[in-house]
Amino acid sequence: MRVRTALIVALLLVAGPALAQGHGFIFTSPADYRTLIPVKADSVWQAIPTVAEKTGQPVSFADAYAVFWSDMTARIHAAVEGMRGRADGVANLRIQYQVSGQWYYFSATFDFVKRVK
Repeated sequence: MRVRTALIVALLLVAGPALAQGHGFIFTSPADYRTLIPVKADSVWQAIPTVAEKTGQPVSFADAYAVFWSDMTARIHAAVEGMRGRADGVANLRIQYQVSGQWYYFSATFDFVKRVK
């Protein structure tokens, strides 16, 4: 098994109710700590089978990554909302993946941050 690391260096916005309120962002490049205050670090992980259980069809890496990304952003949204204003979003997102014969393994680490006013 080979472990590969994907570090995305772009600003991405997470769609959802948090954006309508003016927050809910993900910085995937290093954060500018002149404008952001770190609140806490966190991580998520997920394993997705390489073969769909219901259909028996192969699952592509792109499809597995899309599922992970969707689930991860939903978890981040829920966590930011649960913090009740202590955090506005996340920065320093780092995603790692590993592919084995039967599973795609994904993990992400990130920092919850608050905007400096």
